[in-house]
Amino acid sequence: MLQILKTKDVFYKYDSGSFKLNNINLTINKGEFVSILGSRNSGKSTLAKLLAGIIFPLKGNIYIDDLDNSIEENLWEIRIKTGIVFQNPENQIIGSTVFDDVSFMLQNIGLSETTINEYTMDSLKSVGLFHLRNNNTSTLSGGQKQKLVLASVISSKPKVLILDEVTSMLDHIDKKNLFKLLINLNKNTGLTIINIAHDLDYISHSNRIIVLDKGSILYDLPYCEVFQNKNNLIKLGIGIPMIYYLK
Repeated sequence: MLQILKTKDVFYKYDSGSFKLNNINLTINKGEFVSILGSRNSGKSTLAKLLAGIIFPLKGNIYIDDLDNSIEENLWEIRIKTGIVFQNPENQIIGSTVFDDVSFMLQNIGLSETTINEYTMDSLKSVGLFHLRNNNTSTLSGGQKQKLVLASVISSKPKVLILDEVTSMLDHIDKKNLFKLLINLNKNTGLTIINIAHDLDYISHSNRIIVLDKGSILYDLPYCEVFQNKNNLIKLGIGIPMIYYLK
């Protein structure tokens, strides 16, 4: 398989020195759906921001589609190739209407009006919000707002989608619908998805599970293998899917 993302000896720490990511080496292939688990302060969200080019390694390198993000000239293209959705959609919604919010990103990257309209419509259809395209964003439910942010991010057709605990503010039905949508995007478009997860009910479709502990990679295994280490995961404070308690 062809790789889409690679990190090499990535190191990062905050100014306070209270936390650091150390020696992060991973390769993610095109079309994979990878979930990243870890207890609080394990480094999940920091890794997400590093992969998305929001913050940068103090040491080491991150490559997106063979582009090194330590090279300033690559950053614009990397940020088009990489989209990130955070847990609170309110922080990412900009437009007053659903259509305006999705088209805003496309305007920023300089697409023609015809292409903007086409991509916006396609993106809204893919997440099931086309019928709400003229609605004010403030009238949307929590699940609809999360879908809107997703539509905005995927409208520019990124190659990598990073999800930072996107289900934390959703109810069970919205979680189920959102992940059904994400699985379909992954299968039907080949979009590579990196899912920073806390809810284990929605990771069984993952090709791989990466477990972080104290800023380092503890496990990088297929889904069917990672929970064979259930005792260690429980000690780390990571939940275990119910089926594994029965084994």
